[in-house]
Amino acid sequence: KGKALVLGKEDFPTMAEVADAIPAHCKVLDTKKSMMYFFMSTGICLAMGLAANAFIPMKLAYLPAWIAYAIANGTAGFGFWLMGHECGHFAFSNNLLLQDAVGFFSHTACLTPYFSWQRSHAVHHSKVNHMYEGESHVPKETGDGYAHYMREFRVKFGKVAHGLWSTWVVSTGWVLYLLFGASGGPAYGLTNHFWPKGVFTTKLFPKKWHAKVIASGAAVIGVVGLLAYWAKMTSFWKVA
Repeated sequence: KGKALVLGKEDFPTMAEVADAIPAHCKVLDTKKSMMYFFMSTGICLAMGLAANAFIPMKLAYLPAWIAYAIANGTAGFGFWLMGHECGHFAFSNNLLLQDAVGFFSHTACLTPYFSWQRSHAVHHSKVNHMYEGESHVPKETGDGYAHYMREFRVKFGKVAHGLWSTWVVSTGWVLYLLFGASGGPAYGLTNHFWPKGVFTTKLFPKKWHAKVIASGAAVIGVVGLLAYWAKMTSFWKVA
């Protein structure tokens, strides 16, 4: 009727009430089943990679085949990455050591700092839709300079140019988020998932998380180094 809807805390269920409404069998962690999915995802990715290496020549004429392979293995690879996601949510196993080992391996192999992302993703879920304390995918406010600039950009250059710009943002957004906290909430300032010190704020990664964040970042850098060495010994395109 043209009036704002006003709701108080009493109009929403508490976290405890939501948790109690979830059936008990949904809270049981089956380590064997989790490991089955982990090995299945790992096996599919490895099988696709070995098959592509054996049957698709490294020639320009076979570029469509390599693109199809990238799409197929990228889809399977997301399942592999999700193993780390579930570990980060403590939804993989009651064995915390095994859970962190699988998650660390899965995310590091996908160039994602495991413990850093575990922390920031937990904040994301706990503060989802919060315009100030939200973490990742936080929209700009109407009066924000960047939001105003993008509106002007869309009007001046049209939907196609804006679509191309949006594609670029989506393509680079993940890296920019890990390195600088792009799309993060204003409450956390400039953040980095590899090094939570120096010019970067510690609001997202408190001191007790620093060792884990640095270890996660070092592991990812180590994998990048191994990939670079492999490319040097073979070729850039073979590794890519």
